[in-house]
Amino acid sequence: HEAAVGHYKDALELSRETGNKQSEAIQLRNLANELSRRGEHGQAAEYLMAALAISRKSGDRMAEGSMLDSLGSVHSELDELEQAMKMHTAALEIHRAIGDRRGEGKSSGHLGRVAHRRGQYDDAVQHLTASLAAFDDLWSALTTDENRLAFGDTFLVVALDLQRTLLRMNLPERALLEAERVRSRKLEL
Repeated sequence: HEAAVGHYKDALELSRETGNKQSEAIQLRNLANELSRRGEHGQAAEYLMAALAISRKSGDRMAEGSMLDSLGSVHSELDELEQAMKMHTAALEIHRAIGDRRGEGKSSGHLGRVAHRRGQYDDAVQHLTASLAAFDDLWSALTTDENRLAFGDTFLVVALDLQRTLLRMNLPERALLEAERVRSRKLEL
């Protein structure tokens, strides 16, 4: 992990030296993600805020949405669930505004997980169902097995979160229906 942090810091310096703001934002996000994996969430949030500022200044709405989702995940790791909800909600609004269905699916999935942690199970089901709907819309456009495998993993995580929430709500029949949907999706792979 230390080598990865060093690599990202070197790449960040190079981006700054060349004035490549898009690369700088990417390297800040990469560095933040690595620090977050190491449990250094406060430091990760600082790097993500810097990346978010660059994305906003450049008008890169897709990157802005991605940075907001990453910030939301960091806040979730810090148990700052209200702030996490705000970040993911802002990201979802951006993804909807620019027509980014994949981003919508990811943001909705994040919102569902945070709502579950807050004990807001009805909201969690709503967000997780919206996430799966977005991913279902995109599924048919995936033409290679490699893309379907990668996408299938994302779908699977959200579907399992939905099943877990439904079981928490004592709705085992609905949870079983979701399990069947996952099974049928895996058979398509």
